[in-house]
Amino acid sequence: MFAALAVSTTLRAQDEQPAEDKDKDATRRLLAKAEDEYRSYFKRPESTFEFWSAVKFELEVGKFDLAALHLKLLLAKQPAADVDVELAKIENVEGMGSFLKLRAVRKWSDYPPFQKEAQKSVETLLDRATAAVDKSLSDPKRFAKFIPLLDGQTEEERSFAFVQINRSRERAASYLVDALRVNVGKPLYRRIVEAMVRFDAEMVPAWLEALKAKDANDAKEADMRLTLLSIIEQRHDKRAVPYLWHLSAAPIYPPQVNARAQLILAKLTNFEPNKLPPARIALVEQAERYYQQKVKFPMGKAIRVWPWDGAKLAVKPVELTPRQAEEFYGLRYAREALELDPTFLPAQQAFVALTLSHTYGNNIDGMLLKPMPPALQQLLGSIDGALLIRVLERGLDDGNIPVILWATTALGERGEVRAARAVVSGAPRGVTRALVYPDRRVQYAAVKALLRMPASNVPVASSRVVDVLRRSIAAAPSGKALVLHAPADQAAELRRGFKESEMEPVLAKSLKEAIAKLGSLTDIDVVFLHGSAAKELPFTIAQIRGDADSGNLPIFILAPKDAEVTLEKMAARYRHVKMIPEALLLMGEDLKNQIDEVLIAAAGAKLSAAERKEFAKVGIDWLWRMARNEIQGYDVRPAQNAVIAALRSPETATEALEILSRLPGIEPQARLASVVMDAGQDKLRIPAAMELNRHLQKYGLMLNRIQVTQLKQTYQGAADPQLKAQLAITLGAFGPSANLTGSRLIQFHADPPAPPPMPPEKKEEK
Repeated sequence: MFAALAVSTTLRAQDEQPAEDKDKDATRRLLAKAEDEYRSYFKRPESTFEFWSAVKFELEVGKFDLAALHLKLLLAKQPAADVDVELAKIENVEGMGSFLKLRAVRKWSDYPPFQKEAQKSVETLLDRATAAVDKSLSDPKRFAKFIPLLDGQTEEERSFAFVQINRSRERAASYLVDALRVNVGKPLYRRIVEAMVRFDAEMVPAWLEALKAKDANDAKEADMRLTLLSIIEQRHDKRAVPYLWHLSAAPIYPPQVNARAQLILAKLTNFEPNKLPPARIALVEQAERYYQQKVKFPMGKAIRVWPWDGAKLAVKPVELTPRQAEEFYGLRYAREALELDPTFLPAQQAFVALTLSHTYGNNIDGMLLKPMPPALQQLLGSIDGALLIRVLERGLDDGNIPVILWATTALGERGEVRAARAVVSGAPRGVTRALVYPDRRVQYAAVKALLRMPASNVPVASSRVVDVLRRSIAAAPSGKALVLHAPADQAAELRRGFKESEMEPVLAKSLKEAIAKLGSLTDIDVVFLHGSAAKELPFTIAQIRGDADSGNLPIFILAPKDAEVTLEKMAARYRHVKMIPEALLLMGEDLKNQIDEVLIAAAGAKLSAAERKEFAKVGIDWLWRMARNEIQGYDVRPAQNAVIAALRSPETATEALEILSRLPGIEPQARLASVVMDAGQDKLRIPAAMELNRHLQKYGLMLNRIQVTQLKQTYQGAADPQLKAQLAITLGAFGPSANLTGSRLIQFHADPPAPPPMPPEKKEEK
């Protein structure tokens, strides 16, 4: 009992120690344990190999804490560069798997700080070993030593050299191609070719780039390419097919290279040599696969390319993201097709579409707020307008927002009237088709393009242009989320959840109400459908997707816990539709992340605050010019309510006043009068009075008696002479009787004359 009490007291005392003292005590005990073990049985480790052997031994006997200690001491050993060289030697003998086994150890120590330190040591060792191996396998001295040994005197030397070069894989490609070029006609040349036929498949993509000539002078070199073609033929490697199409038909290559490439291409594609499809068509098909994102890349890995500069293959690869690889290869094949036939329309279309989509379409947000890049502007301004219209149609068919935006903008800058004409059947095409595409940026770009085209007596889609402008000026500074079929008892929870996600919820009880709100509200960025009405969801989604203004909005299905699997399968059938658990609404930050993720996938459907502001500013300016008849043929009356709403913004109020003064009806005149009578409007009252007078003169008096009386009272109390002068004109427009006119004349007293200017003072003469 006393012993147990002593142990308990000791443990309690240890718990009360500071963390630093605990670490020291634990380390001291571990070192003492190691000292006892190795004093009795083993020599203390000193070299890298001895430390590694000690680590493995302790792992085998189950003393993981001692193994972790030796691992820590191994990593602390100096000089670190020498240790890394020896780690590479260990990997050469035992393989990387010997190091990777350390990750399988779940528990290194009962003491949490040591456990965490051991796990970190394992990752550090793996990183250092990987870097050391890569450095060793990439060492130029290694290839200078082993490539000549491919033609060694004994079979053992040749086999050993082959194995060592093969371990380097793609790192050896540049040195092997160099060796081929400088050893033509020598015994080593044949040995290198034999080895390249047998090397692992990972090496092939690196040297395939040498097949494509840098320029016309480089293309004249036939020996190296004929050799590489022979290696491809013997390996029967179909990864070379995309390289062979241009090589088989381009006139810049020698005829023997064309013929050999064509023969090998036929074997790899199972065609008869005389029945191969035209190279230009095959190359466009390759480009299209990259444009349509049908090429699958390894998950989580960079796509590596070893550039060929016409004399040497790069030693280190260029690493590309999947999007960059799509641009690189897609444009390459489209350009090669154009080199074979510059007039080939599908190649022209693929090249322009890829350029717009990948080179200049990386960031949709704010794209329309910046000027078009000069190089792109010059290209799109100088190519055939019919081609640009085809590219726009292609973008609309594919739903490719960058292609649509750039093509529409370019057609507007060119004033390309053909892009706004309907087809024979009467269906919209080109820019007019973009007007009804369910994306706000596209609609804005289409309006901008149409208004830049030469004016006609009957503007194309004039009512739709005004409607798009109406929606742009009526949008709020921040976005909203439409929530359909949400239970009434969850309204308060919904509002709390959306508050943290920086979106305002708009609740709708029925599909009819939801469609009405989608039509009236212009700032909805995302739609939420509650899964409680699961049977109606397919019909609801179809209705939303068919809307010309909201059809591209991302849709979330809020799934109750017992229906998540079913609704997730349903959501997977639709584009930009995602299922999320109903409980996520209560997690504001998580909800915001989910919304942002889907908005990015939906090609940036959410407008930024800067875009909303710019679209509203430009929209009110265009409506102002239409109302003033500077842009003819447009009826601004359908945008009246949005113009009235624009009175609330200081940035658009003045233009809104001028628009209202040109719209017939009681409502515009009453709104102008209310601004004049509102003392809080300050500087806006005078221009409002001027526009009210314009409206009175053009359309006559439409105000009721109360409003007329209020205006008279405003006149009596006005202190600003300019405002009083304008209100006097307003009173005159009310049609005063002869008696009232006489009374006003009697009450009139002229303003006192201004005092004469003072004569200048005369200077006294000295």
